[in-house]
Amino acid sequence: MTIEIKPVPAYPATATQLRVDDGHVQLGIGANFQWALLDVDGNIVAGPGRNDLTQNQYDTWIDDESVAEDVAENLGLIPA
Repeated sequence: MTIEIKPVPAYPATATQLRVDDGHVQLGIGANFQWALLDVDGNIVAGPGRNDLTQNQYDTWIDDESVAEDVAENLGLIPA
């Protein structure tokens, strides 16, 4: 899942997208997902990294987009 984010300076280009994929779930316990920041052309400019959902995020997980927005929030990014 890829979502647009407010631009974030990165080297070698500004990140404008957050891609979240490759999740790991422990049912009833929690989940974490791999993420990467992408430039306007879809090239990775930061990451990949992993991010855990908070317990509240895990409990209210609705769909792929909600997970991507939660990971963005955890990373201090602002969806566009």
